[in-house]
Amino acid sequence: MKILAALALPLAVLAGCSQPELHAEGGWVQLPAVPGNPAAAYFTLKGGVEDNALIAVTAPRALRAELHQSMQQGGMAAMEPVRRVPVPARGETVLAPGGTHVMLFGLDRSIASGQGVELLLTFEAGPAIRYTLPARTAAEGAPER
Repeated sequence: MKILAALALPLAVLAGCSQPELHAEGGWVQLPAVPGNPAAAYFTLKGGVEDNALIAVTAPRALRAELHQSMQQGGMAAMEPVRRVPVPARGETVLAPGGTHVMLFGLDRSIASGQGVELLLTFEAGPAIRYTLPARTAAEGAPER
């Protein structure tokens, strides 16, 4: 019986040590300041045990969603679509204003501040993730951390 008890403790400790899973956390959807303009989604991706990449985003309440990267060109701010957003193993990738983000074109105009906007995040490896972000108006800006 003492042997079984001695083996049970290390097994219990090992069971509590889970491998990190790829997931999304935090963030918000910035509603457009001008009706008809696109909205933007910002959030953090936490890597799993292997390198991965976000390759597509869809949103049931938007006509289309695109991955974009903000940059400076000749002193002017510009954006361009990107095909993939790397997510390092056990690391994080932040999608934020002024950097990589999701553009939501044709977002349902009935969405108000505080309502959830569902995204489906598709990765090179592993299952897609459904993630719902709170909507915020342009006047509200980014949530406090």
